[in-house]
Amino acid sequence: MKKLLFTIMASMVFVFGLSSCDDKIPVAHTTMEITEPVDSKYTQPQKMIFEYNRYDDEEWIGVKYNYNETDEEVNISPQYGGYNVRYYYSNIFFTEAQEERGFIKRNTTTKKMIFPDSMEKIRNYAFLPFKNLEEIVIPKSIYYIDPIAFYKSSIKKITIDEESEFYEVKNDALYQKKEGHFVHYLNNPDLNQYTVYQATDVLDYAFQNTNLTSIVFGEGVKRISGYALDDNANLTSITLPSTFEGFVESYSYATTLAIKDPETEEYIYKDDPRFNDLIAKRIIRIIKGDNPNLKTIYSHANIDYDFTEFGIEYIKL
Repeated sequence: MKKLLFTIMASMVFVFGLSSCDDKIPVAHTTMEITEPVDSKYTQPQKMIFEYNRYDDEEWIGVKYNYNETDEEVNISPQYGGYNVRYYYSNIFFTEAQEERGFIKRNTTTKKMIFPDSMEKIRNYAFLPFKNLEEIVIPKSIYYIDPIAFYKSSIKKITIDEESEFYEVKNDALYQKKEGHFVHYLNNPDLNQYTVYQATDVLDYAFQNTNLTSIVFGEGVKRISGYALDDNANLTSITLPSTFEGFVESYSYATTLAIKDPETEEYIYKDDPRFNDLIAKRIIRIIKGDNPNLKTIYSHANIDYDFTEFGIEYIKL
């Protein structure tokens, strides 16, 4: 499914917080070149692309790997050119259409990425350019991973510092600790059925292109993204718990403020009583479109979605 939403940006500097009343240096984001070598155990700067940032007297950089390079293991240094590395970002110009036309080729060699202790964030689509990336190592310093960082990823192993307060790997999946979010299922080829435990929210693309035939959302799960189940050709059933409150439009994309009624072609706005029903239908349509063999939804909860018009049987347990 081609649901990537990209913001096209030219090379530019973004400036915020200017004031004539003080001498604050504004925030700035711009690409920069670093040529100084680092310890040989780290990936060299000529294979990296850097984004410079500053605020007041503090300076730092973001980094992304040049995915046309061919390192089997990418080990990012905590510093390049004397700047601390705080986040990993993606190539925002990368699209599947460009790949299909041969304009861009995904990296097929890199299998492992190691992030440094200085890093705090992993941004959206971070792993999309890597076709065969199997393993990542996450330090305890990372407190935020974008809900769609794992879109189209092939990662099967995540190692997290055991002292991390923010993330953990358990039950073949990545969990966000404090908010109880189920982030990413590590596709286990030996499993046909999977149960989500100890989570309140299941995020966008949490289950993408798996071999699962059945997913059970265990007690405690309250909300599931409409994009959580993406491209699962074998999925035939899901089970909802008694704690289930509803499908969420998305945790990653902007919330819809108006939706077109397919029957009247009228735009219905968020404050209209009909809005929620139309959004619910759109979410179910997305779920069914992404999982064409989904035939049955079992539920311990009392929900009022109408699944029948989408060819899904709803069974109250």
